[in-house]
Amino acid sequence: MDDAKWYVVHTYSGYENKVKANIEKTVENRNLHDQILEVIVPLETVVEIKDGSKKAAQKKMFPVTFFAILAPPKNKCGNWRPS
Repeated sequence: MDDAKWYVVHTYSGYENKVKANIEKTVENRNLHDQILEVIVPLETVVEIKDGSKKAAQKKMFPVTFFAILAPPKNKCGNWRPS
């Protein structure tokens, strides 16, 4: 979609994945696939050394933040608008 835009959304620490899951569930339940295109919690793989062994772990690149690609509703009576 040409009119879709990226939005940065702030949330409470530790709730990024829960908020993402809730948004994705709402998209499914309300059939909002044309308005909420994608929700992303950026992760990076880091290697941690514990007790002499290396372990790969996923860390949030931007804690308390996730990104969403939103498109304006086709009908102008949508129930959201960016602030």
